[in-house]
Amino acid sequence: MKTLIRPLLATGLLAVSLASCNKKDNSDSATTTQAKENIQYITYSDQIGVDMETAFDEGLQNAENNVMVPMNGLVLGPCVTITLTQNGNLRTLMIDYGSQGCLCWDGKTRKGKLIATAANFNALNVLRTLTTENYYVNDYQVEGTITRNITRDLSQHTR
Repeated sequence: MKTLIRPLLATGLLAVSLASCNKKDNSDSATTTQAKENIQYITYSDQIGVDMETAFDEGLQNAENNVMVPMNGLVLGPCVTITLTQNGNLRTLMIDYGSQGCLCWDGKTRKGKLIATAANFNALNVLRTLTTENYYVNDYQVEGTITRNITRDLSQHTR
């Protein structure tokens, strides 16, 4: 009887350990897949933030020079309206992609508004706020505000 119990016990333990390995492997695979998806979302989110900053830079340069041409980032489009206003000590730059969407030069469709405010966008030290209003990039809604405290050191030619 002892001879029969040991092989059965060993076989049972082996079956349980193999089954638990399979479950762990599936769990690890799902976790890895989720981690990769999260990294992709974070990367896409970061790129949208960079694109918003680039849109501000392009929009400000276009508004100050009274022209509408693509610059480095190509995140503006032919249907974008750019408005630069001053109200007291506050300057506002509004980039309006429209409510229907605008196919931009980088191939992405944007709609809604980006609104930047600061006392002086070109000052050596400036606190600039960039806010979204019903803003979408390729049907992804982007909500939020980017606030930057920008300090320029002209003697070092840095920004």
